[in-house]
Amino acid sequence: MEVFKDIAKIQEVAAALSGKNKEFYDSFTELGVKLKTLDEQWEGDDKQAFITQINGDYKVYAEFYDNVNKFVAHLNEVIEKTLGNEKNNIAIVNNRG
Repeated sequence: MEVFKDIAKIQEVAAALSGKNKEFYDSFTELGVKLKTLDEQWEGDDKQAFITQINGDYKVYAEFYDNVNKFVAHLNEVIEKTLGNEKNNIAIVNNRG
């Protein structure tokens, strides 16, 4: 039965998405802690310390945006697969008529 195959596919995507969400939110939380630590550790007016701090901040922000971009890319894949499945399902229904 095609319906049961489609339900299984939806469950598979939902499980994968749930796993990805957990990974994303865990990384989001970890990076939030790092950003707070960076704010608390801001060093004085020493130019070299200032440059070192900016470099450290940049790495954390870059890591954060890399994770966000990976998550968005994953969502785009899920959307494309879902659209493809829906188009196939519509075609199957139309062909039955």
